[in-house]
Order: sequence, then C-alpha cells, then structure tokens
Amino acid sequence: MPPIPIEQRFWTKVQRAGPDECWLWTASVTGSGYGQIWESWPVRIRWDAHKYSWILHFGPVPDGLWVLHTCDVKRCVNPKHLYLGTNSRNLQDALERGQKAIGSQCSFAKLCPDEVQEIRRLKQTGLTQEVLADQFGVSKTTIWRAYSGRAYKDIAFVG
Repeated sequence: MPPIPIEQRFWTKVQRAGPDECWLWTASVTGSGYGQIWESWPVRIRWDAHKYSWILHFGPVPDGLWVLHTCDVKRCVNPKHLYLGTNSRNLQDALERGQKAIGSQCSFAKLCPDEVQEIRRLKQTGLTQEVLADQFGVSKTTIWRAYSGRAYKDIAFVG
C-alpha cells in the first residue's frame, strides 16, 4: 500500500479556526515547540509545520530566507500569520517582542549588571583579562565579552 501523501497527512494534524485566527498544529513538535512533520518517501525529511504550510500556499522558500510568524505562536500554521524574513529579522522580532532575553537577563548569564559595570571600570584602569577573570571567577572570554560590549548589551557603559 503506498504511503499517505504528506499534504493529506498535514491537514489531519491542523486544528483550523477562523481565517484570521491561529491554526494550531496538533501533532509532533520540536524541542523548541515548533510543529514538525516527516516526509518519508522517497527519503525521510523533517519539515517545520509552519514552513510546510508556507510551501503549500505560496511555493518554495527562497535561499537565505526563513518562514516567520506574526502571531508569536510556534504551533501556528495559518498562512496569514506567516511571512518571509532573514534570521537576523527573526532575532530582532524576538527581542522587540520580549521573547528573547539578552545580556544579564539570560538564564545562563555569568555576571550580574553590577559586576559588568565593575569589570568595565576596572578594565579602564589597565587590569588584564586574566586578572579580572580570576577576580570574578569567570573565563577571560567572558571578561572580554563583558567589557567589549559583545555581551551584556542591555547594560549601559558608564565611565
């Protein structure tokens, strides 16, 4: 018996609502919460459900572009809620909507805002990354990222 076509399987996994509401993916999701569907013929391919919805409605996604959500609902596959954009646009949208923590707000931040300010102040006195790393109990790379502004962009430079 031939496999059920992916398009047919796709629609059995979508909870459709009104034309302007989210259409929720009801099947498997990735670790980050996005819907996923597997195509198994002729080769096994995993598709993000929202990307597959885009392809069904609008055609292929051009190289270098991503399928992004206007609704911020990861399981939404409503084509009215999808648009094409770059990875940097996606990250910028996430920051603007408060979905992505930056700097000291990150759960994995190694330094608090006061420590970052102190590192920046001490670095201006000529202390080396090695000395500061020992003093604050972090790596030299963390020190560089803090004082250079590569990380902790949410903390203003004072000087």
